[in-house]
Formats: sequence, structure tokens, C-alpha cells
Amino acid sequence: MTSHSLDVPDGPDWPNESGYAPSLRLPMSTAYRFLQRARREPNAYFYAYASLLPYRKRQMSIRQRMHVEYVLAQAYASDDNVPEALTSLEVAVAMADLLQEPEAQGQLAYLAGAVLHGHLDLPTAHEMYRAALDAHYVYGGKQTPKTIRFEIDLLTRLAGLDCELARFDHAAARIVQARRLLSQGYSTDPEQEGTLYWLEALIAHWTGSPDHALPLAETAETFLRRDQHRPAAGRICTLIGEIALDLTQSLHMEPATSFHQSLAQRAHSYATQALTIAEQVGDPSGVGIADLLRIRCQGMLGRNEYSISHIDDIRQTAIQMGDPALAGRAMMAIGERHWKQGAFDVARAHYGEAQRLFARYSFRALQVWPERGLLWPDAS
Repeated sequence: MTSHSLDVPDGPDWPNESGYAPSLRLPMSTAYRFLQRARREPNAYFYAYASLLPYRKRQMSIRQRMHVEYVLAQAYASDDNVPEALTSLEVAVAMADLLQEPEAQGQLAYLAGAVLHGHLDLPTAHEMYRAALDAHYVYGGKQTPKTIRFEIDLLTRLAGLDCELARFDHAAARIVQARRLLSQGYSTDPEQEGTLYWLEALIAHWTGSPDHALPLAETAETFLRRDQHRPAAGRICTLIGEIALDLTQSLHMEPATSFHQSLAQRAHSYATQALTIAEQVGDPSGVGIADLLRIRCQGMLGRNEYSISHIDDIRQTAIQMGDPALAGRAMMAIGERHWKQGAFDVARAHYGEAQRLFARYSFRALQVWPERGLLWPDAS
């Protein structure tokens, strides 16, 4: 770590830079100490913010300005204040450009990507992560376990966005790159390994190969369920259940066959596990997705115990949480229920609503499902 890294609050050569403010050294160090505690103590972001805000309009060096805005951006992002976070990042990036420091440019672009991804601006988040990766390559410093993990993280995030944007070939290429780095032994994080298998399962799932997707998702599960206290442990259970149900449909089996029943029962078991984990870790979106899977399983098993109003409750909760992906999935589930009841026009109305919602947020992979539903003939 150099004295010019964004990870340090000050450096021995900083006082030599034009405009350096000695009075900022102590509050900057205080703010950085709070940042280090922020993962364990969310309120620490506020204290970091409070440490530096009084100095924001004061005279300081370009480097100090970059660091102040970097800290404030994280504080704003933790409070879901996306406009202010992006404003701070814009200033910080301008400072990094003046300093011509690709390492800082990469870190700032990464943070911007994370903020935009959380705000569901997928195309722009992709651009920021790509800018971060480009800056990482330009920086070209000595490869260390930390820089390798950073590159793997970036490649994984880009692959995930490529999947959501239906750029499956790009996603697959990034997964290969990430695996090559993992093979060098710089990272032993099971979540990174599991996430790559998860993404491969998604690619196979969303391109119509559930038989290929299922073993990949099961392999991902072996890594991601080592820590039951993370949302990923529940989400992978949901994915396995969804793939199992899609497999029964792709094989065109009669519902009464034992293999069909076995897959549906297995999917139901995974839905129950996913729901339990999501509730325990406080993942409300995961609860909704698992609940939709459980409803679908009940239908496949001939136990339609849940009404359309129950599914609509999931949709409304998703809208209140600001989760358009879950809301669209619920609309699809409502449409499927109407379709089975022979109300084809009503079903198509829900498919159309889901398709427009997915398109608005660039969920291009999810968008395929309602588009297919709109093309189905009037037959049950």
C-alpha cells in the first residue's frame, strides 16, 4: 500500500503538495478509523461523515480533496443517498484525473459501479466496473493477493451484470478469466468460487439448458452454504429449485410420473430451505423469491394452496422495497395462474406489465420470460 493509495488517510509526502492543510490530518485519520469499523458498525459511516463535513469547503490539496470526497461518497451511499454519493465521486474522480493516478481512478470507478448497481442502473454500473478494470490494468502494479482478489471481484461483478444484461458470451469469458486467477492460489474465498459456479448455472439456466445448469448450481451450493449467515446461501437454494422445476417442463413429462414428482418435491424442499435462510439473515427480497418458488412448486404438485391475492401481496411488498426484479417475477406468477384458469387476455396483460418493468431496468435476461408468455397460443 503506497502513501498515495485511497486506503490511507495521509502520507509523509503529502505536506509537500500545493494547498496541503495540516489541520485536516487528524479529522481525516479519525474518519478512516471509522471506515474500518463500518462493516461491523453501520453507524460508523455517519461518524466518518461528521468528522469531515465541517472541512469540506475549506482550502486543501487536490489529494486531500479526493480523499474527503471518497469518504463522504461512502457515507452517502450507506444512507442510500445516491445523488450525493455520485456527486462526491464525480469530484473525487476529477481530482484523481488531475493527479493522473490510475490506482485511485480504479477504486473510485469501482465504488461508483457499486453505488449504481445498488441503484439498479445496470448499464452505467457495467461501464463503471469496466472503467475500474481498465484502470487496474493500466496501474500495472506488482501482483499481490489483494490486487488479485480485487481483479477477481471486478470480473465476477462484470460477469454478473453481463448475465443480467443477457450478454452471456461476455459473461462466460469473464468467468474464464476469473478462474484463471483463482487457479494461481491468490484467493481461497469459497464465496468467490461459488459465485462463479452460480453465474455459470445462470447462463445455462437462462439459455435453456436446465440439465446443464442443475449440477453447476449444486456445485455452487457446496461453496455458498458453508456460511449460512449470508443471503447467497438462501439465493442458491432458490436457483436450484427453479432449475429443477424448469427441468421437469423441458423434459415434457406428465405430472404423475415419479421422476416429475421427485424433482418437484426436491424443488419444494429447496424453496423451504431458501425461505428459512432468507428470514434468518434478513433478506426480504430472498424471502419473496423463495415464496414464489414455493407457490410454483405447490402448483406442480397439484396443491394450489396460495391465492392470486397472496402473490399480489408479494408484488406490492416488492414495489414498496424498491425491488422491480421481484415485482416482475410476481407479475409473471400472477399471469401464469390466470393462464391456467383460461383467462388468457388477463394473463397476457400481466406478462406485458412484467416485460415492460424488466425492460425499464435493463433486466434483459429476465425480460425473455414474459416475452415468451406473450407469444403463447390460447391453450392451456
